[in-house]
Amino acid sequence: MTFQELINLTKVYTRDTDSRIFTDADIKMFINQGIDRIRQYNVFESMEYLSNPSDTPKLLPSMYHYILALFAASRLFDTDERFYEGTDKRNEFEEVFANIVERIENGTLTITDENGFAVDNTMSATDYVADVYFKGVIAE
Repeated sequence: MTFQELINLTKVYTRDTDSRIFTDADIKMFINQGIDRIRQYNVFESMEYLSNPSDTPKLLPSMYHYILALFAASRLFDTDERFYEGTDKRNEFEEVFANIVERIENGTLTITDENGFAVDNTMSATDYVADVYFKGVIAE
């Protein structure tokens, strides 16, 4: 989706298609704030902000672009003190994002850069439990 399409989708999610409640500037700001949230996962660290109407989110697979509009809608609802709707949209965003992370970690989703190269997942997890009584390590 392009930046303009994400803005329009956010308006649909917030039921404000004629921009009577929320400004485009706020919508753009919150879409880019959604990118900040996604950047917290190491694979997406180099994801860039969107600025031009024709920009598309890099690294994020196209089938998941809509989650940026979900994030923006949640923030807009919160600013309008419609907290239940804001929480509902944020939970939907977090659930889908958790699914993306899970798919990356179990190898069913590969994130590629604009040149088609796979982005390295540098997240490291240690699979052992320290035995505090006998000062040894027990492998799982």
